[in-house]
Amino acid sequence: NPIVMTSNKPAGSRVPGDWGGIIVCGRAYSNVKVGTTNSINNYEGQVEGVPTGFAPIRYGVSGQSDPTVNYNDNSGVIQYVRIEFAGNVLAEGNETNGLTLCGVGAGTTIDHVQVSYCSDDGFEWFGGTVDQKYIISYRNSDDDLDTDQGYYGRTQFAFVLRDPAIKGNGSGGSRAFECNGDDDSAVNNVEDVLADPAYSNVTAIGPMGSTVATGCSTSYSPYTEYNEGAVIRDDAQLDLANSVIAGFPRRAINFEDITDYNQAGTNSCDIFRNRLIYTTVVDPAVTASNIANGVIQANNELRKVTGCDNPAVDQAGKAGLKRSAWRLPVVASDPQTDFTIVSTSPLNGNINAEKAKFTGTRFINLYKAVQDNNTFWDKSVLFRGAAGTTTGNWGTAWINYTPNVPAYD
Repeated sequence: NPIVMTSNKPAGSRVPGDWGGIIVCGRAYSNVKVGTTNSINNYEGQVEGVPTGFAPIRYGVSGQSDPTVNYNDNSGVIQYVRIEFAGNVLAEGNETNGLTLCGVGAGTTIDHVQVSYCSDDGFEWFGGTVDQKYIISYRNSDDDLDTDQGYYGRTQFAFVLRDPAIKGNGSGGSRAFECNGDDDSAVNNVEDVLADPAYSNVTAIGPMGSTVATGCSTSYSPYTEYNEGAVIRDDAQLDLANSVIAGFPRRAINFEDITDYNQAGTNSCDIFRNRLIYTTVVDPAVTASNIANGVIQANNELRKVTGCDNPAVDQAGKAGLKRSAWRLPVVASDPQTDFTIVSTSPLNGNINAEKAKFTGTRFINLYKAVQDNNTFWDKSVLFRGAAGTTTGNWGTAWINYTPNVPAYD
């Protein structure tokens, strides 16, 4: 019996952007320096996407540059919640999302949350330290997991599915992961410490991973607004382990600037920890030579399942995902979306005698890991990606992939 936050329109007529979405404002740290008073010591951000005439909606902790201040700030509990047809785009860079978490602290509980058909991002974090598990970003318009302003939290078990007909036109490209250090107003010399989201067990299926043999050309109209599976920029870090990115038209991972790429090497980011399987072209900067030379840790393994040059390639299927469960166009005989894997999947540790790993200097020694003795991660999983051959702790009753069908009271 999930809590459903949805459009007030009748079944069949709901569309993305019918309402604004959920914004949670906490008092944990963010690296905003301009804030609301243009003071370098302010550290208090203002929520975007709020129409003119409303009082500023603020988050963060004023006057504090210490990232440990209000670390465990508690904004309550969000569990078993569906957010549907939300989002508000006043202008590019001035939007609300399905679930917007601003300065939300680690004392907050978030798990089992699905955001579907949002007109902007599925989930976006502006600073804060909150962790979450079991989240779904389904057929949203812009990005799925977007981190900004020094967000420093962890996510385990996430499922992303994109639709080639739904994308963020004019947004600079739709992606599964957008990792931003700041918006050019952050405190200098702290981004390498604070802008560091950590993810494990994510399955991100791009627009080409769910379609039926449409080809891989990036000029093909459904893909023109889709870029890479993940972008890393503005001195952000990204710790991504035990995951799969498939079906994005340009590349799996993109470092926007050479400084971001060098940042990855300097800080030993675990970007490709433990067989990040991808099915699109990887950014040219990430080469076997660079990996061997330690720019990206040598014990991280890149495994290319297939290139993007064969229109008959079933990209999601190549990773052992049940493509028939989410292929587009929809086939009436297909089951409801199912992000579990087949037993022969390369993501299945039982088959490959290799389970998910939770090793690596940055991955296990983050400040957050010290605080909770690294107990957040469920290390018992044998698989990479969001789920194994069964849904496990996900459950199914609370999930809905056809939110325009129910006649809600």
